[in-house]
Amino acid sequence: NRTSPFPYGGNRFEFRAAGSSQNMAPINTVLNTLTAEGMKVIADRIEAGEGAQTVIADILKSSWASVFNGDGYSASWPEEAKAKGLWSIASSVDAISSLTSEKNVALFESMGVLTA
Repeated sequence: NRTSPFPYGGNRFEFRAAGSSQNMAPINTVLNTLTAEGMKVIADRIEAGEGAQTVIADILKSSWASVFNGDGYSASWPEEAKAKGLWSIASSVDAISSLTSEKNVALFESMGVLTA
């Protein structure tokens, strides 16, 4: 899907939303932290005794609204995302401002990222 900003390319995910002159380090820091936190949730549940297949099925079921295979650049996508209960930040300034929200600070602290 060439319209996806974060498509799966066979054996890897690609990130296409940044311009060629932009530094990818901040984007990769956020994506890697989110991935690590997701893996921690899975590992904690399995280590607590849940079956791996049950955990994965539950996560997929609860995350299904975020699966999108359409045109992410279409004018109708923001409305569809809102109808699915997904949020979208259209401005880089607003996105950067949300980095320090209570939820995001707690995520980075819990994963030991960007902490003193």
